[in-house]
Amino acid sequence: MDIPGNKKVLRGDHGYITYVKRHNLMVSILLLIACLIVFTLGLALSNNITIVLNLISVLLILPTAQFLARYFSVFKHVVLEEDKFNELCKMSEDFLVLGELPIVRGKKGYYTYVTIISKVGVYVLIDPEKDIVASRKKKLETKQALVSLVKPKGHDQEIYIYDDYDLLYKELKQNVKSKAGNPDMKELGKIASAFISKTV
Repeated sequence: MDIPGNKKVLRGDHGYITYVKRHNLMVSILLLIACLIVFTLGLALSNNITIVLNLISVLLILPTAQFLARYFSVFKHVVLEEDKFNELCKMSEDFLVLGELPIVRGKKGYYTYVTIISKVGVYVLIDPEKDIVASRKKKLETKQALVSLVKPKGHDQEIYIYDDYDLLYKELKQNVKSKAGNPDMKELGKIASAFISKTV
């Protein structure tokens, strides 16, 4: 269900999380309003129709709850500033840059700010943790989740997880850019597809 004026943003685009939040909230509100209208009509009309309309209003609650659950699943996740995202996109034509991706593996969710796919590896920026131990654990779990997406498809690129934009930018600029020339863009696209296909 697309909302008029709610421009569609595709998985892997910058702003996808913002789009998902807005879209799911708007659909939830519309479904809740429809549910209340149907329920109110049921109260105003005769008994036979009341039962049917009450049943319809109860059934409308289920998709409303689903859209609200999707909204709250990404509620806390923020988007990387657009200028920083654009800096990474402009750094090299040999990089394939994906915007934020919410990925669910099992019962856990993993969120990436940006994913840079190159022929020498996949570089991922995630939101930082305040505690060093929690940060290491989060990096390890995120890496394992992402490896489990691409490894079964036959891709063996190393995945590097960062939680600091400046460190990621420096690594890409100083060490990766010079080694990433003349990539097989079709191959990079397949890796991107493996991530995007598992996005919420």
